[in-house]
Amino acid sequence: MNLTFVHVVDQVQYEPGTAQLAALARRAGWNPVSLPVDYGTSKEAFLQMLLDADPHVVAFRLTGETMEVVDYMAREVRALRPSLPFLFYGPYCRTVTVEAGALPGPGVLLTGEPETAFAALLAAWPLEGMGPLPGVQILGDAASPAEPDLFHPDGAPAPELAVFGGPRLLRKGRGTSFFGELGTAPVETTLGSPLGLPPHAGLAAFNHPVESRPRLRPLRPLLDELAALGSALRHIEVRDRPFGWDGEQGERFLDHLEREFPATEFSLRVVPEPDLPAILDRVDRSRCRRLVFELDAADRLAFGRLPEMRDPEALGRALDEASRRGFVTGLLVTVGLPHETPEDIRMKLRFIRDHGVSRARFFPFEPRYGSQLFALCTEEDLLPKGEEGWNREVYAPLDQACMDIEEWHKVWQECMNLSAELQVQAAPTRVESHGGRPR
Repeated sequence: MNLTFVHVVDQVQYEPGTAQLAALARRAGWNPVSLPVDYGTSKEAFLQMLLDADPHVVAFRLTGETMEVVDYMAREVRALRPSLPFLFYGPYCRTVTVEAGALPGPGVLLTGEPETAFAALLAAWPLEGMGPLPGVQILGDAASPAEPDLFHPDGAPAPELAVFGGPRLLRKGRGTSFFGELGTAPVETTLGSPLGLPPHAGLAAFNHPVESRPRLRPLRPLLDELAALGSALRHIEVRDRPFGWDGEQGERFLDHLEREFPATEFSLRVVPEPDLPAILDRVDRSRCRRLVFELDAADRLAFGRLPEMRDPEALGRALDEASRRGFVTGLLVTVGLPHETPEDIRMKLRFIRDHGVSRARFFPFEPRYGSQLFALCTEEDLLPKGEEGWNREVYAPLDQACMDIEEWHKVWQECMNLSAELQVQAAPTRVESHGGRPR
């Protein structure tokens, strides 16, 4: 029987967990099928791919970031195939309980230790007439299942990384530069893929309970990949949010950069307080070219009325201090927050100019499922309607009276204009020896 795993492909750190469940399914006599989607996949394309896979069970990977889109996908599939069983697994399943009637139709949720619960579920299949299983919640059953035994990876088959993950797992924490700069290698020293670790190391990054702090990434594979870039490497962009959360890991990484890449500039993603002074004292500004901060609240009023905001006054002080010490600064700016007006966004643009920020990247606000801001948007019915629930990364505003769609498009263009203006101002001029003309 075909067990089709629907997984969002840009969440590379989660692929090994799916690969492990796929291996367990194959050992139990099932045929695991990979159905990768991204946030731009159309509903029609997704449903056709699903039908082509001829599934007997559909497994959805559930994380805080994908909760809304997975719910949308599941409901679309349910309307097309009402009797098709669903399986929900992932970190969010360990902390959420699906209430009876929330999603009509057959299905289960792996709420306990994932691999043990999954193996027990497959052994007890089919779903009809299945009795209580530890770590498994049958949809429509409000009972809380017991916690199963802990997983012992030595007794499990090797994860099917070639199918679930494949080349994406070779990125070792690499991604796209914040500001789209050539020769820039973005890296993360926390969380991420299991390359360079034992075969089952991916489980710690996905299936098992999330710890209160990010996990450390082994630095050697990351450094080796940077070295392999050779002369193409011009800048190392450290994307950890925030860098320095673990002092020992941060210190080790800076030591490696100083020894192994003595001529390569780098940038750090940091927060204003309380650790910024120590970071400023530590890094060599001749090689730490840029410090990247984040801006969401436009002023103290917005900071006080919305949860999970960063203090704009503390940010302003940090930007000024960083500039005083000779650092270049960059900002990641969220716009379109709940109750935010076009004038609030323009206040952020003035903030950027007033503090001499050299680069800025703007992001339309997108509440993450399970956050306080998501709860606020849900309570006030601010979330976009219709297809915006499927295509996650769309430049669509919240549905709020303080900013209609025409005003949103206008102020978003102003954000893009400022971003481009800063980029042009910061870009170096190249002079080719054969022509002598700037390029």
